[in-house]
Amino acid sequence: MYFLLYVLLFCLIIYPFKFLQYEHILFISNLTFSSLRLLDTNDNIIYETPLEGNEKEVQLPSNIKGNFELQIIIGNICYYTNIQL
Repeated sequence: MYFLLYVLLFCLIIYPFKFLQYEHILFISNLTFSSLRLLDTNDNIIYETPLEGNEKEVQLPSNIKGNFELQIIIGNICYYTNIQL
């Protein structure tokens, strides 16, 4: 039982939010104040927006296509992943 509690606590610390992508829409939940950045392959910021509240739906610009790095920044911690639009 303590092991499961430890794993749950570890997951909440490492992955404090949930993220889902559907085309150019991002659904993000369990998130307090943070910011979202979309970077191209040359590390240029293509899109940036603040995220506030517990649940957020972010509509990315529909005119951008390709592979990007998505960054969610919470305080001084940056979570990132690659996405394709």
